[in-house]
Amino acid sequence: MKLKSLVVLVCLLAAAASPCFAEMVFSILSKEEAKKLGMEVRTTANGPNEVWVELEFKAEGALKSFDHVSLEIRAGEKFLLGYSALKEKRTPAGSVTVGFLANRAYLDNVALMIVVGQPMDYSGYELQLKDFIEPAPAAPVKTNAAAQSNAAAAGWEYKQMSGIQSDETLNRLSAEGWSVVSVTGVDLNRLYLLKRAKH
Repeated sequence: MKLKSLVVLVCLLAAAASPCFAEMVFSILSKEEAKKLGMEVRTTANGPNEVWVELEFKAEGALKSFDHVSLEIRAGEKFLLGYSALKEKRTPAGSVTVGFLANRAYLDNVALMIVVGQPMDYSGYELQLKDFIEPAPAAPVKTNAAAQSNAAAAGWEYKQMSGIQSDETLNRLSAEGWSVVSVTGVDLNRLYLLKRAKH
């Protein structure tokens, strides 16, 4: 009888110590919806490529039962990392702040999950950072004046564009007679070289 009671007790303790695997439902918020809930996303540049990201809100209203903020990373539909709780700072006024440092080129893959409720009854809100952070301004492109002059003499004109160019932009340039000569770099560091016949 004592052995049976001990087994039951061990099972109960193991269940209590296990992580909560109940499904959590998150509502994806737009910038305007997040603002209505008092959420503010701020960024501070940290050199040419990195940026500090900070989220601040008050644990009141829909966020009164706030539990934690976790960071999630995806590549398209592919899940890469999640359930990574960020360290929070709380003020006497009731504000909650969390932050992290990231490469700006990868922020499109990052989401912040604001978790509210109690264990086994969690829900919350998802902020996809691509909707909250403006892309970095394109760096000025240095051109070789002599090369430009030689190209012009040969009957061609060239130009360079940096950053990620949409299909719409490239189609418009093609309609204007421009063709892509080369593409180097990746993401925001991408550099396009285009040419067209002189008019």
